[in-house]
Order: sequence, then C-alpha cells, then structure tokens
Amino acid sequence: MMEKREKAENWQELCGTVERVVFRNDDNGWTVLELEAEDELHKVVGVLPTVHTGEHLRLLGSWVEHQSFGVQFRAEHCETRLPTSAAAILRYLSSGAVKGIGPSTAARIVEKFGDETLDILEREPQRLAELRGISADKARKIGEAYASQFGLREVMMTFAPYGMTPQEALRCWKRWGAAAVRTIRDNPYLLCTPGLYIGFERADAICRAMNGAADDPHRVEAGILYVLRHNLGNGHTCLPADKLVPTTASLLGLEAQRVDAVLRDMIAGFTVREVFFNTGEERAYIFLPHLYQAEKYAAARLRLMTGFPPTVRHSVEEGIDAIERAAGIRYEAQQRRAIVEAVERGVLILTGGPGTGKTTTLRMIAGLEEISGGEL
Repeated sequence: MMEKREKAENWQELCGTVERVVFRNDDNGWTVLELEAEDELHKVVGVLPTVHTGEHLRLLGSWVEHQSFGVQFRAEHCETRLPTSAAAILRYLSSGAVKGIGPSTAARIVEKFGDETLDILEREPQRLAELRGISADKARKIGEAYASQFGLREVMMTFAPYGMTPQEALRCWKRWGAAAVRTIRDNPYLLCTPGLYIGFERADAICRAMNGAADDPHRVEAGILYVLRHNLGNGHTCLPADKLVPTTASLLGLEAQRVDAVLRDMIAGFTVREVFFNTGEERAYIFLPHLYQAEKYAAARLRLMTGFPPTVRHSVEEGIDAIERAAGIRYEAQQRRAIVEAVERGVLILTGGPGTGKTTTLRMIAGLEEISGGEL
C-alpha cells in the first residue's frame, strides 16, 4: 500500500478534451485515444472503458516512451466531465458513446434539445419519442443504454478513493451491472468472489475504510472462506473445524466464539459442508461445497472400479523379482505391497512426500505390464 501511495504522489497531470478514441478492448477496458490539450494532440493509453469523444478529462499518470508508438501518457486515474455545449454534445453522441444513437440520430436529437440533450437522456429519455422515427420502445432502450454507461462510471468514482483500480471496477460492473455500487456497499467482502481477482486482504481494507465493523458477519464469513481456499493451495480439500475456527479468529482478531457462531450459520445455509469422520474419535471437517461434491464423486468412482478387479494371469511377485534382478534394485516391503495391490485390484491411490519412492513404484507397475505383454 505504501508503494502504491508513493507512486501516486509522483504521478503527473494532463487535462484536455478527447479528440478521438483510436482503440478500445471491450473485455478489459484498455483504451488508446487522442487528447487535445493546449492546442496539442497527445496519445493517451490506459484502462478508460467509459471515455468517449468530446469528454473533458483530468488524467493522472506518467509519460512513457513506447518503442513503436513514441511518447504516450499512461493514465492511472481519470476524472471526466461531460460536454456542455450543443456542438460538443453532438461530437460526443456522434462518436457512438450511447448505444442506439448514430451520427444522424445524434444530429436530430441535439437539434431539438440543444444544450439540454444530456439532461434529457438522463432524466427524461421518453421525450426522445417526440422525434420522428424514434418509437417509445427505442427511446426507452436509449435511456437504459445511457444509464448503463454511467453505472460503470459510478462504480469507478465511488470506489477509486478506496484503491479500486479501473480494471477491478470494470469486472465488478460486468458481474453486478447497475446493482454494483449497492451490492458492494452492502457487502464489500463479495469482492473476494472468484473471478474478480480482489483478495480478502484488499476487500477487508476497503470495508474497514468504509467504517465496516470488525465483527460483521460478512467479514467473518469471508475470513472463513479465505482460510479454506488458502489451505486448498496447500493440498487440503477440507479442514477440521477445531482448527478452522481458531485460525480464522486469529486472522480477524476476534473471539473464537464469534467465528464459531458464523460458521454454524454457514453450515445451516449450505455455504460450507460439515462432515464427521471417526478416526478413533469423531471429528468435524469443513468443506467448500464444490470440493465436497468432488470428493464424493471420486470416492464413488473408486468404489465402482474396485468392484471389477482385473484377471491376473501371471505371478506378480515373480514379475517383481525379475525386474529387480534386471535393474539391479530392491524394492521396500511397502513398495512391493503397493505394486501387488495395484495389479490385483486394478486401482491404487499412491501418496507420499517428495523422495518417498512414488515414481519408482509406478515404473515397476508399468514394467510389469510391459514384460507380461499387457496380460497381467
């Protein structure tokens, strides 16, 4: 966060009017445009998904030298001001800024409404039907398109002070549309949703900056999910509840009782799954739902496969002895047992840390298949 603040302090400012949008990637918002500032045209690049011809921009960023395209201003932050004069509004609408309005339609709308055109689009789009050739339905759709465009602007402007980047705002807008601002305000921890690429720490910082309570149920739930997903990266598809609760409590700086209460609600709502295993004593394990289903599916398939063991036509032990003699190696008792189980049962789950002999055991199984001519 400190590095980001220091970088922002070194940004430069560029103000001007968009002369032309040269290129835009609608998927990620990456835009190349020409900006007129003090009677000069400057090439600007950056994530500017809502910017169109005729708008006045205040940009913060830095000048960079591109090996193919020369000097460019790379925008990191953008403030926009819509055109106010009829002539500037005509340029803005003629550029395709609003879906459903082309150059000829733009000229007719501006001719009728003049400087008030954008106010009409925002507050009274039904009045567009006063123009010949624009039906009430088309007027409604144009109004929706205009509102949609400013919905994305609202997301960017609302959450930029909390560190949300334009790319992140665009992904949120694509996920929740017009409800994005309300959705995030109601529960900032939805920013942790897979696909938005905003981690728990960032979402937590945004929520705290918005004066969110430390013991808010949304925060506790997000913390529990974060711990489960983090440990998935370590190979754990579930965690014992008696480890999950204190770990989450420590992460959030809360009492374990508060975390446990939220966990009970999550289990009741099937946000997570609780499964009891008896390995000497009964113990509760917590799964993410999709991992619980994956584990059940894998177990069912293994059970099905063990019901149809292969026909073994040769002595497995003799085959192992033959390969040991040929390769000049000797397998440990557990390795021999694993090889025999794999061949006789037709399915084997082989686990172990690095250097415990998994690859060597697999090579033996493959070797037995080879020397038997595929008729083990």
